[in-house]
Amino acid sequence: RKDIVREGEIGTYHCWSRCVQRAFLCGYDPVTERDFDYRRGWIEDLLAYQARVFAIDVGNFNVLSNHLHGLFRTRPDLAAGWPAEEVALRWKLAWPEFHDGQWIREPTDAELDWLLARPEKIEQVRHRLSSLSWLMARWKEPIARLCNAEMETAGHFWDARFKCRELLDDEAVLTASLYVDLNQVRAGMAPTLE
Repeated sequence: RKDIVREGEIGTYHCWSRCVQRAFLCGYDPVTERDFDYRRGWIEDLLAYQARVFAIDVGNFNVLSNHLHGLFRTRPDLAAGWPAEEVALRWKLAWPEFHDGQWIREPTDAELDWLLARPEKIEQVRHRLSSLSWLMARWKEPIARLCNAEMETAGHFWDARFKCRELLDDEAVLTASLYVDLNQVRAGMAPTLE
């Protein structure tokens, strides 16, 4: 990805990530005979939460039985204009926990003060708040924890790295969006696009 993603620049990307081995993300798992479709809500809600935190636009996404897709536009120009207090708050918010069916994080004044007392750290996390890698990490890691806890297992839930393709023009964005939209139909998870 280091040769694809232009860190610090506005860019549009199609990203996807798969579960390891035969881990089941969503839907009915014929091996365990369990329906994990409710996890789709966890994943969608967490992405919506992180979209309010990061300087990254979410154009489209899709969650399938063993992988997910997202179309994202990095916006370092937005993060560059945030005051230090907003950067600190957003960074601390990027680490939510799942309680009573929702993703929440309430940073303490001490946590924020610690970060604000370190201007070099503020600039580092300002950069991270528009980083595709950090968004994907903060989207995938909490889901992995929940799924592993639910299955009473530990270890990797996702492939080590997410895959990524830069979308250089409107046609590429439209093509990728159609691909993402049609994935559930092709996988037999939905009978029609609607």
